[in-house]
Amino acid sequence: MGDAIRKVMIGDVVLMLFLGAEDDERTVDNLDVQVNYPDGARYSASIMTIVAVQRIMRNHETSGESLGGRYFKAHDLVIVQRGGVVEIVDLVRGLIEANEVSYTFDDIGPED
Repeated sequence: MGDAIRKVMIGDVVLMLFLGAEDDERTVDNLDVQVNYPDGARYSASIMTIVAVQRIMRNHETSGESLGGRYFKAHDLVIVQRGGVVEIVDLVRGLIEANEVSYTFDDIGPED
């Protein structure tokens, strides 16, 4: 099984969740999302739980990346308390309803 893109309609907005082959929709704690508005505006983010960030940093301690796990950086990171597709869809729905997507996620511009 390969990676999957799950599309969810939130009103007239398309939310795309990019799931890895090993991801369980109930517990996924590290995934990328894209929000597409009907006017062509598009936004993206990497969504991770605190636990996922800690796991990555521990792995970096061993691999030597990020000065041996001393820091973690992602330009489009949004940290959440709970993972899972249902929780993330609910979060994005709330951001859309509050008109906060453009503030919270990265603007990736319209499709070419």
